[in-house]
Amino acid sequence: MFKKKASTTILAAVIMAIAGTVSAGQEIHVANWNDYIDPALLARFEKESGITVHHKTYETGEEMVALIKSSDPLDVVVPATDTLQELISGSHIRPFDASKIEGFYDSQPLIRSHLFRQDPTLSYAAPYFWGRVGVLLDRGKAEAALGRPIEQTWGLMFDEASVQKLSSCGVSILEGREEVYSLIMNYKGRSLDFATKRSLEEVDQSLTSLKPHYAMVDSAAYIEAISEGKLCISMAWEGDARALIKDNPNLEYILPDEGTMFFLDTMAITSKSQNYEAAREFISFFMRNDVAQQNAEYTLYNTPSETALAAMKANAGSTQATTLYWDKGVHVFTYKAPRPELESKFRDTWSRFVEKPHKVASTTDTAGVMN
Repeated sequence: MFKKKASTTILAAVIMAIAGTVSAGQEIHVANWNDYIDPALLARFEKESGITVHHKTYETGEEMVALIKSSDPLDVVVPATDTLQELISGSHIRPFDASKIEGFYDSQPLIRSHLFRQDPTLSYAAPYFWGRVGVLLDRGKAEAALGRPIEQTWGLMFDEASVQKLSSCGVSILEGREEVYSLIMNYKGRSLDFATKRSLEEVDQSLTSLKPHYAMVDSAAYIEAISEGKLCISMAWEGDARALIKDNPNLEYILPDEGTMFFLDTMAITSKSQNYEAAREFISFFMRNDVAQQNAEYTLYNTPSETALAAMKANAGSTQATTLYWDKGVHVFTYKAPRPELESKFRDTWSRFVEKPHKVASTTDTAGVMN
């Protein structure tokens, strides 16, 4: 999964503008999705703790895993729950005492229940943000291209006849293997965890036919493109969609009737962390209710914190007064991996579809921002 609304260069500049002075001391290395944290909170953490934060970003889950396995220093990562079992079984992340993570048990029960399915001991990951995948569109342009009223369906992304028409005003999908395969199979009435070699080949054929009509398969460039009018419709992350709609009132976000993917991102400590206690302190800081609220209001993603959510609901102007029960008529599901014997085929078919090497994680460093 990937989220992006601003460059890391901007992130660094904002933090430096906000920051004060930090005394020399401990430091930690954090890797996160882009623009998925309030830079003012990074500066505040440094000021309160005296711990210097080196912050870098990645664009895909594969890049995150590569960073964890690399020789680069890394203390804290932000994995989606669908990668937790791989990280835990591979001893890539370290357990912690949840009772020492402030606000850990203040998370919404449904969020904690979902986390429990991936981390039964509730000791490897702390819930950070949750959200869904939907369709962001300029209804006027999209309906003009389509020649009919817009329906709330994933056919806008996966029906070839519809996508071909929409291509005249620009259509794109996320560069997310798990999301795209899960959503297209759900659209076809199937489930990825019950996929066969034949059904994966059928999806591969569908995507191959669709690709010429997509303006892009990307989880970053679509944000600027749709805001500039170069796209009229795109698969989008919930928080990114909120931010774009805030600045572009002609845009709207829909959750298709067939259902959509729910994701939960977490914070975890890597096994190679050289400063475990500082990493735990960093996670605990971001689980605090006041911090969780400010972070959610900056990113426009959904906070798991019950207390932070209640505070935002009390604010009539908040865009974050939502819970898992929002849009009750829309079915949500989580990523379920294909059978192990199909995993390599799953990866290979996606690689052929995107036809480009994975991007290297950004190395723009926001270290020492309080200096």
